[in-house]
Amino acid sequence: MTARPKRGMGAVKDTSPKRPATEDGSTVPSEEDVGLVSPSSGATDQDDSDEEFDRVICSEEDLRRCVADLRVYTEQQRSLGQDAVLAVDIEGVDLSRHGRACLLQIADLGGRVFLVDLVRIGDPEAIHRSGLAALLERRDVTKVFHDARRDCDSLFHQFGVRVHGLWDTQVA
Repeated sequence: MTARPKRGMGAVKDTSPKRPATEDGSTVPSEEDVGLVSPSSGATDQDDSDEEFDRVICSEEDLRRCVADLRVYTEQQRSLGQDAVLAVDIEGVDLSRHGRACLLQIADLGGRVFLVDLVRIGDPEAIHRSGLAALLERRDVTKVFHDARRDCDSLFHQFGVRVHGLWDTQVA
């Protein structure tokens, strides 16, 4: 146990914001702690200077740009003679035909991860207008899911999307 300096003797007042504690008494990590935000600028740790959009997709316009970027990636992979592979996961409330998909996560083999906020985008037709539905339905692009049943059920019933080229790690 380290001794704390007494008042008036070089003590430094802790002005950092207090974070909520979890059930075990530890504090919830901040975005800085997990590397989402750099301490000085609030920017992401990765250099996004060449990106035209955020990695958190909250508008149909950003979704269109994201899908266009993923199309370029899949075509580059295919032109190199490699399989085009995307990892996909969906989070939601009672994820199924009766529930609601809220967040769609897509990652490519280059390490880029896109978080699509389906709630903020709002319009289910935006998935089709942006080209995301067509990308998920492409047979020549492998989509890796883990336990895809509820994700695909939700995509079909909420958005009318039938995922093709699916590889389920739970089944494999």
